[in-house]
Amino acid sequence: MRIRNRDEAVRQDEQGIELSVLLYRLLDKFPLVIVFALVCGILLSLYAVIGSRTYYVGVSEVYVVPNIGGFETVTSQNIQLANMIKGDFVAAVTNRQVHQNVIESLALPYTPESMEGRILASYSENTSIIEIRAVSTNPQEAVSLANAYADESAKFMEELLNLTPVTRWEYATTPEVTRSMSGSTYFRYGFLGGAAAAMVLVILWILMDDRVRTPEDLESYFGLPVLGALTQQRDRPVSRNDGANARQADKANSMIRYARIVQPNAPDSRGQEMLNTICANLMFAHWDKRVLAVTSCGSGEGKSYLTMQMARTLAESGNRVVVVDGNLRQSEMLSQRGNNVGLGDFLSGKCKLEECLYGTNMDNVYLIPCLTGADNPIPLLGAYRFSALIDWLADNCDVVLIDTPQAGYTVDAATIAQHCDGIVLVTEYARTKKADLEETVSRLELSGCRILGCVINQVRFDSLLSLVRYRLLRKIR
Repeated sequence: MRIRNRDEAVRQDEQGIELSVLLYRLLDKFPLVIVFALVCGILLSLYAVIGSRTYYVGVSEVYVVPNIGGFETVTSQNIQLANMIKGDFVAAVTNRQVHQNVIESLALPYTPESMEGRILASYSENTSIIEIRAVSTNPQEAVSLANAYADESAKFMEELLNLTPVTRWEYATTPEVTRSMSGSTYFRYGFLGGAAAAMVLVILWILMDDRVRTPEDLESYFGLPVLGALTQQRDRPVSRNDGANARQADKANSMIRYARIVQPNAPDSRGQEMLNTICANLMFAHWDKRVLAVTSCGSGEGKSYLTMQMARTLAESGNRVVVVDGNLRQSEMLSQRGNNVGLGDFLSGKCKLEECLYGTNMDNVYLIPCLTGADNPIPLLGAYRFSALIDWLADNCDVVLIDTPQAGYTVDAATIAQHCDGIVLVTEYARTKKADLEETVSRLELSGCRILGCVINQVRFDSLLSLVRYRLLRKIR
């Protein structure tokens, strides 16, 4: 089988996505990452301005040089002792006993444990001054706490070391106003965090996304050749060619009836060039394959559009092309039924072959439409009349194109493929999923018919990945 086995596909998935593809798709989503990061930064900044709490810091200072021996001046012995007890004094500020003394002196509704983290003490190596900082949401409480801790810690050290009174250098008066973080800091953290979160989400989305986007997806995962790609077509005027030459040539044969096909929009120059490439790849590489089925995984992926455009392109090269509408469930090719008959009538034995074969408003293109639906078309498609019809068309026409129902949901396409020389599989850019395509390819290969290649339809140059991988296609004007 052409498709890789399941274990090999799983191993490829475990190896991860190609690094260059991941980079291109990350760059495609970079504006989204920036927007998400800006939103997070702005929201956190608003929280800093509106929702965050304002804190007040009371600062008091204690001079820890004790007066030893009753001298009025500071001696070297005093300074040496101060350097020895500075660290002890800082530790004493946050002592549990000091916490308890402050709470009792100020009659505060707190516990010693709740005061941890709200009281900070520090000193400089070059001074003997201890700075005590008390944090509170109440400005007066912050001042009172700073002064009380200065008094209680000094008393605690005096009693512990039996020192003469320690000097209170400066009491707290007006508290400093601060916030947990400024608005700009919140914005920076929010922006960086939002960008990181967005990138993680984008990478997860990319790794989980199994839609077909490039020819490499089909060639590496399924081993299927890519016949070509069709770009997304803008609305263009429908061709007004009514097949005058075809009708005039068919006048001599009264058995050929006429049907007007509702033609799709004419492709632009780039689309026409790619159609020429697709048809050339089919004819040159598979010159002996004259009966081709065109199918897709799901509906709306462009198989009927490709069938009619291929028929027109091949007919313009001088080939006599017959299009068989093999979708007995839902036809999309003929504008109205009227009193006409089609494939369903022929397979049911209600008409002859010449009665369901129509000339069209496209030169050298003939049509066997499907005008009668069937809830269960499998018995009709598997009958001898369908096989005989395909054999007769192959002998009397240059190319037979059969537009089948989507192969992902029904077995109609696989049944039709048993009577064909090859299958052209249509996938839609950024829509067809690899899991669905895997199931479709497996079902078609069970029919014994060869998949000649794939066509990627509706390619859009909307991403860096598509601009790089389809750069040659983009250069066509």
